[in-house]
Amino acid sequence: MCGNAYDPSVYAYWEGPRAAGFINMVTGVELVGDKAIAAAGEWQQVMESQRGSDYVIDLGFACEYTFDEAAARLFRDVRISRVIIGGGVEGPQCG
Repeated sequence: MCGNAYDPSVYAYWEGPRAAGFINMVTGVELVGDKAIAAAGEWQQVMESQRGSDYVIDLGFACEYTFDEAAARLFRDVRISRVIIGGGVEGPQCG
């Protein structure tokens, strides 16, 4: 029922080690521009070709690292639209 109430986004999560004071970071890209939409589409194709469409629909990529390298390559030239840094920043809720 939200219609066009928000822009879809893709996020990357980094969990900082003890040496970084356990500070975590989330970066996000709104999928609104041509580059962002194209990168998301290509990333989806990569995942579906190896794992099938249910893997993408069920957000299987959110809790494992298999396709992170492909995402980093495909989104490399896409402008980041959000950065959150802090000790209480949480990543995807898995399991």
